[in-house]
Amino acid sequence: MIKIEKGNKQIAERLVISKTCPSFSGISCGNSAGKVWVDRLDNPHIAIVYSAPVGAYRVLGKVETDREYISLIKFIQNELFQQLRDVGETEFEFAADDPNLEEKLLETFGKYNIIRDQEISFLQKNKKYATNSPIKNYVFRQVDKECLEENYRNKEFVMDRIFESWGTVESYLELGIAFIAVDVNQIIGVILGSSNYNDTLPIDIETLEEYRKLGIATELTKYFLNYCMKHKKTAYWNCITSNIASQKLAEKAGLEYIGKNNYYYFSFV
Repeated sequence: MIKIEKGNKQIAERLVISKTCPSFSGISCGNSAGKVWVDRLDNPHIAIVYSAPVGAYRVLGKVETDREYISLIKFIQNELFQQLRDVGETEFEFAADDPNLEEKLLETFGKYNIIRDQEISFLQKNKKYATNSPIKNYVFRQVDKECLEENYRNKEFVMDRIFESWGTVESYLELGIAFIAVDVNQIIGVILGSSNYNDTLPIDIETLEEYRKLGIATELTKYFLNYCMKHKKTAYWNCITSNIASQKLAEKAGLEYIGKNNYYYFSFV
């Protein structure tokens, strides 16, 4: 496998399918930050994509020969596992778009205690949401160039996410969108599109613990969805099936359930 500096249109056109999570699709086409390895530079058959916001690897495409599969496994075991060890990680989290490849990977790594989980996914409907918030004590604003020049005392709450997802502020301003909730001079909640593939943006959302259950996440979601609708973009929401609070928020916002996908993780030490 060959590591490339960033994804590109050719990789996305060859390997992205309808069920590929847009977090990985956006990285594969070079729109957002992440790591990409391909089996060949010209007409790749497979790619491994890493998304820091997701914290996982995804294999795109299909292996066409036993030799390709053996090469893939050697790369995962000898290089990816070592890279994880180097940063103190002992778990490998992955998914594969191709069901046959997924089955082969599960068989190969069957000696480990593989844990399966599922992500549930939602997609935005064309609906306008009222944002005349009953939350009177806080300010909600878009994270644009002017906002980024403000001196919030916990500005890293947003900036860390921008750099993790987009690499640079310039890339974020070109292709991303985010909103924050502010209490005086403190950012208390953020919703950010962590990638962009064909104007579909996966959502990363968090509220500071002491401000939860006040409706802030719901209000941030409304602002984000209204922006997407106005600018002809689509919001994508996914969470693990055990995260009931996240599912309820997506349903409350009127997002449409589109399905579940498997992902797996195991300790390799």
